[in-house]
Amino acid sequence: MDARVDLITLRVEDLEAATRYFVDGLGWRLVLAVPDDVTFVQLGPGQVLALFIASGFDEQFGPTVHPQFNLARVVESEAMVHVEVERMVEAGGRLLREPERAPWGGYTGVVVDGAGCCWEVAHNPGWSVADDGTVSIGSVD
Repeated sequence: MDARVDLITLRVEDLEAATRYFVDGLGWRLVLAVPDDVTFVQLGPGQVLALFIASGFDEQFGPTVHPQFNLARVVESEAMVHVEVERMVEAGGRLLREPERAPWGGYTGVVVDGAGCCWEVAHNPGWSVADDGTVSIGSVD
């Protein structure tokens, strides 16, 4: 498994205020905004910060996940989701959610690592990274 983080998700109570802070306040580039759900902003080449409304975060990961953020890896296929989740569990992680079809159309599994950090491993066919590192998130329908 190569060492990288593709997506950092922050649980936020006020999505609009958080979006204004990062996009308007800090000038970070908006990738995609889904009103009342999630905002994605570019961090670096191939990296995105997701601002996830608290109710959605709690529904997906559970209100007992602390700290209330997760790191994510985007992989090439559904099969790779299984491979990487298995590797993380074998390394001492705790399986939080078996790999499965996600409500947004992709495929995802969740593991809590040995330090207590929540990791999502996901396949999203709408995810692409340009040569310059710019992330695009398209429809997975």
